[in-house]
Amino acid sequence: MSHPQPPSHPLTTDDLICYHTFVDKLTRMRAINHQSDPELDTNFASALTNQHRITEEIVNGGPQALIQDVQAGVKVLLNRMATEIKEDMNQLLRGSEARVNNLILESKTRTKKALEDLILKDRKSADGIFLELQSNIADIQAAIAKIKETLRMT
Repeated sequence: MSHPQPPSHPLTTDDLICYHTFVDKLTRMRAINHQSDPELDTNFASALTNQHRITEEIVNGGPQALIQDVQAGVKVLLNRMATEIKEDMNQLLRGSEARVNNLILESKTRTKKALEDLILKDRKSADGIFLELQSNIADIQAAIAKIKETLRMT
């Protein structure tokens, strides 16, 4: 990530906002990147130094050091940061929502498969019982026929 454009002369609150936003982004990148990154650290230190220098020059002197100008710059900065944070949170929420939906779908699929297996197993059981009953009925009918035949003979 490259530095923002060089600050204007005389320095303005726009320069401060630009560097503050840049430092904020670098801070987030450093928090996300848990590994050592010398280039990122160098850019971060340089941007932080420029941010402090610009702040000092604006606050301590120069025609741009009007309180209203500083307040307006801070409001703009806060609005930008609030917008960025809101966008980041929405993106995280969408990602989390997608993961939850995937987990729900996987759970439904596993449950459906388990139910289908259970129903199929019960069907096989029922089919086996039905065949056994048919066999028993056939045996009973054969026994009844034998008894009738025996009774006719007597």
